[in-house]
Amino acid sequence: MLRIENMKLLPGASAADLAAEAARQLNVKEKDITALHVLRRSIDAREGVRMVYTVEVKVKEEEKVFKRCRSKRVSQAHHKVGYLLPQPSRRLRSLPSWWARGLRAFLPRWFWLRRVFVRSCWSGAAAWSGARRMWSAFGPPVSWT
Repeated sequence: MLRIENMKLLPGASAADLAAEAARQLNVKEKDITALHVLRRSIDAREGVRMVYTVEVKVKEEEKVFKRCRSKRVSQAHHKVGYLLPQPSRRLRSLPSWWARGLRAFLPRWFWLRRVFVRSCWSGAAAWSGARRMWSAFGPPVSWT
């Protein structure tokens, strides 16, 4: 099929007028057109009102007609295959990426604001401690609200 873009016709034009204009742009007779399909129809109102069409035309001896036609508005219609869904993948063999982020990914921010990482002076071990419990003897350095 051949695609013809930007065919301008008057608003009251019929399908026969559209086929005649397509035949004129392809330099063929109207009886050589076997099928005509309108892809797009729009209105151009810049200089008077015109209907602008993009059509696909099926003609006899299509390759010869395309080689003979020198208009930039005429091209061969290529139908693209729609998007194909990928095949479902197998089960994951490795851990997902969020697993490496640890607990911070799952616990809310307010939990981490009230926790403090402290080293015990007796054993030297590092541990998470509740901030309220740690500051309960002296009071917190800032307001917790």
